[in-house]
Amino acid sequence: MIHDLLRKIGLTEYETRIYLALLELSESTSGEIMNKSNINSGRIYQILDSLKTKGLISEIVKNGIKYFSPTDPKKILSYLEEKEDEIKSQKQEVSSIIPSILSNMNTLGKDAKIEIYTGFEGLKSAFIKETSRYSKGKDLYVLGVKPDISYPKKIISFFEYSIYPKRLRKKVNVKKINDINFKNSGAKAEKGVDMRYIPYPSITTFNIIDDLAMISIHSGENPLIIAIESNEVSNAFKTQFEALWKLAKK
Repeated sequence: MIHDLLRKIGLTEYETRIYLALLELSESTSGEIMNKSNINSGRIYQILDSLKTKGLISEIVKNGIKYFSPTDPKKILSYLEEKEDEIKSQKQEVSSIIPSILSNMNTLGKDAKIEIYTGFEGLKSAFIKETSRYSKGKDLYVLGVKPDISYPKKIISFFEYSIYPKRLRKKVNVKKINDINFKNSGAKAEKGVDMRYIPYPSITTFNIIDDLAMISIHSGENPLIIAIESNEVSNAFKTQFEALWKLAKK
């Protein structure tokens, strides 16, 4: 069944429904697509943007109205190839940071906990761990944020509308070292944050708060997050962060 196949290769349920609707409708407006796929208007453009990013649909404007069409079905193969490249990139990034993780884990106690999360839903689950530690005066260290163009729109929106407001509301002390390219990218900076910049070519981001160290690897649509709950590891990463903080520029 086409629906099940599309889900297996990584499309969400809504992406699958919209794509299948477009295969039947051909060139259509968002309203026609909503009616066919039974998707509410609040999500339709976000999902269409995601399918465009994956190369599975195209968009044209006629007389001021947007029309969407499915691209050549062979693009599905291209999408799978991109996912393979994405997985290879994540594997390389994991391999490159393993020595650092292991060096920080030399003093791990028996109560240390390690969990791995994948995909956007996994990212949201992982950050529940971080937000559960938010309270007034807590210190949060973030290293490696790149310009918005480096991340899918849904991830940018998740942080902008869910994570950042919680940090501000809970009055968390956030120290953030961003990639130098973020400074002139026009990206919206997080409010209430002490921010500095360094050249940072890696696709890995580190978040440290209390006993939690989270390593996020952002490559394409599917992030990978390693969450380590250990005071020893967290303190080791904090020490590394503070060393970089002294070198970073405002």
